[in-house]
Amino acid sequence: MSKEKKTKEQKKLEKMERARKPFVSAWGYVGLSVLWFIPVLGWLIWFFNLFSKKTNKRSYARSKICSVLFLVIVVAILALALFLMVTFDIAPELTSKITELGLFKGYAEVVGDLAYTK
Repeated sequence: MSKEKKTKEQKKLEKMERARKPFVSAWGYVGLSVLWFIPVLGWLIWFFNLFSKKTNKRSYARSKICSVLFLVIVVAILALALFLMVTFDIAPELTSKITELGLFKGYAEVVGDLAYTK
């Protein structure tokens, strides 16, 4: 029974020691971000950081994946919206409303040109 207590106490001590390990500094996060921008090597390091023993490195890698997925979804929605506007001739109506308001004059000309280049 005392042997079981020691192992439980040792596990608690080991857990506390792991918790006391130094966190990644602010410059460490900047360095990781720069490193992850390297096309293939950075992506491999990013993948391995997902399974790192350091909780904060692992969490930071997961947060970067979430932000990249969010960005991909937003860009896909915007691309689909632009495609549908051009395909179904919604763009001329939209461009007339935009020009009436006087907003994005250059944008209205470009989108209007795209709509009529079929």
